[in-house]
Amino acid sequence: MDAGKHPHRHPGEPPERDPGLPHLPQRTTQGSTGETEGGNDSTPRAGGARSGPGRVNREDDTPNVTSGRRNVTQARKHRGYSSQRIVADWFTVNGWPYAEPVGAGRAGSDVTGMPGIDIEVKARRGFDPLAAMRQQADRAALGDLPFAILRMDGQGPAVIGSWPVIIRLDTLTELLRAAGYGDTQETTTGRTEWNTSSS
Repeated sequence: MDAGKHPHRHPGEPPERDPGLPHLPQRTTQGSTGETEGGNDSTPRAGGARSGPGRVNREDDTPNVTSGRRNVTQARKHRGYSSQRIVADWFTVNGWPYAEPVGAGRAGSDVTGMPGIDIEVKARRGFDPLAAMRQQADRAALGDLPFAILRMDGQGPAVIGSWPVIIRLDTLTELLRAAGYGDTQETTTGRTEWNTSSS
């Protein structure tokens, strides 16, 4: 029999190393448990991750930041339009039967079908009151009655009557005068003036 043959070696068993050959490191294979025959595998993987016991493959477990931001944006848009719809429905049964929400991406009032009135519906946490006041000043210069309606966290359609309204003081004063509040006095021209000074 050829001396180089090993009839008693079992299938899969590594051949015996020839003593005359230089020693080479044994090749390791990945096992079903994530370990290798030669010990833990710490070979760098794609993305700089290492596999093996206690290791995490970053490619598989990295959060999808883009998808998360997209979901948040969609949720904000949905809440914004839902709030516009709730406000429009409120005015529909309170004197403006043609009130309709406009949705996102359209300039002007958030609710149409209410001539002479400009409404901004704010349903996000990052509300900027000063910016809203400046916007109302621009709308008032066009002859509209502007105000902003806020939907705070935890406020649904069942309590819409308690949603806060932001309006400029000068606009509110004119509304109070027109509604008959405040003292009046006749001037020499016959024009009614309103006394808003405190007594």
